[in-house]
Amino acid sequence: MNIKLKDSWVLTKNPNNIILGKVVKRKNKLGEVEDHIQNIGYYSTPFNAVLGYLKYGIRDSSAESFIALEQAYNDLISGVSKGVSEWVSEQDKIESLEHEV
Repeated sequence: MNIKLKDSWVLTKNPNNIILGKVVKRKNKLGEVEDHIQNIGYYSTPFNAVLGYLKYGIRDSSAESFIALEQAYNDLISGVSKGVSEWVSEQDKIESLEHEV
């Protein structure tokens, strides 16, 4: 699982958890800047991971009114919806290729 969400957030997994991570830049041993996923939270279900994403996204927003807060929330929901749609599309492509083989 590798679902990209809005603003450099990503959902990945390990055998026991769904992991909410944020893509950050950092230098490797050679001094080159590269993307790195910084794990933010570990969740037992995708639903809980999405709730975590919404929680952190709202905290990171620069909203100064309830209307702006609502817009930030709607933007986060849009990012989740888009990320899940793209992931499902990729899974469908993989499944169709497996059936061809």
